[in-house]
Amino acid sequence: MNEPYPHNLPQPQNEQQSRAVSKAVASIVALDLKEKEIVFVLPQEATCTGANLSLPGGAYIQGDFSGTLICAKGAIIIARGATFSGYAEADEIYIAGEIVRGKGPKGTSLLARLFLAASEDAVINGDLTSRMFNINSSNIHGQVRTLA
Repeated sequence: MNEPYPHNLPQPQNEQQSRAVSKAVASIVALDLKEKEIVFVLPQEATCTGANLSLPGGAYIQGDFSGTLICAKGAIIIARGATFSGYAEADEIYIAGEIVRGKGPKGTSLLARLFLAASEDAVINGDLTSRMFNINSSNIHGQVRTLA
């Protein structure tokens, strides 16, 4: 796992504790993916270009995605180190990676029907629309709109 060591868990003192912590971290990730109804995962270093995906649940993007991604329910998670370009729609969108301005006439646009959050590490070059926001990034270049 390439994620940083969770600060809320004690540091392992031996190999057995290290394995236990790894299992705990894996459980936390699995719980979050299940809770967010993730049905599609794009792994690190993978590229998906020109895609037009319509999914019954959410998506977890760790690599580079370019295209249209519509999730009927659940969340889209754009992980740290990942890039997204195109159109995305889901109940919730979480951004820790980079949103890249699309080259098409519509550019890059993300629509979260309920909630959109961006970490302080997120770099956003596109338009965001949602009912509620939690934006901790100062790197936003685009429009931010609230749904009525």
